[in-house]
Amino acid sequence: MNPFLIRNSLSNAFYFSFISFIVVWLAGFLYQGLEKTTGKLNIGVTIIIVLGIILLMFLLAVTNIILSEPEKGRVRFWERIINVLIFILTSGIILGILGFLFWAEI
Repeated sequence: MNPFLIRNSLSNAFYFSFISFIVVWLAGFLYQGLEKTTGKLNIGVTIIIVLGIILLMFLLAVTNIILSEPEKGRVRFWERIINVLIFILTSGIILGILGFLFWAEI
């Protein structure tokens, strides 16, 4: 395993999870705020916008992992695939923990 790609995957997972959680939280806050005014926002539109932003961030993070090159040495294709899987698993775990903490309001 290439330590450069592992470090890159874990940092991308951390940033992706944090930004995704903030986007979802702000969308919920905005939806609840506009629900009390005359400018109502459809929940379907909110979900599409949030999922679009999260999908775009996910694609950018995966592209960053795939295209990043260490200064020394070459990286094999399977190492890149493994690091993308590490990114997906790590960000899923972080988002799950954040979601549980937000749901439980700890």
